[in-house]
Amino acid sequence: MSEFGEQIRGRLTQRAKKVEVPEWGDDGGPVELYFLPLTVNDAKKLNSYVKSKGEGSREDEYVYYLIFNARDANGDKVFDLADAEWLSNQPVNVIIDIYLSANQREGFVETLKK
Repeated sequence: MSEFGEQIRGRLTQRAKKVEVPEWGDDGGPVELYFLPLTVNDAKKLNSYVKSKGEGSREDEYVYYLIFNARDANGDKVFDLADAEWLSNQPVNVIIDIYLSANQREGFVETLKK
């Protein structure tokens, strides 16, 4: 790695973004999901996976993004592939809102326990 790359790499920390989902919450409040920044390699893997499944819509990418990247406050994944059907039957605006909120540039400030 270049000297400049090493300098920048030393400054980066793994911070997560908290996304609140009121539609999935209860009287105790909204469901809280956490997301680490999506890397270029993560995006390539996600795109490749969706295409390999024969599904290619943007909405499918959003669903699989949640499956592969949503975590709880401990850093544990909250969804697995068995949740794809359920997530696909959620209102599209909820799924898109989660995706867009998770990928805004600002707000990666949470430190997960893991």
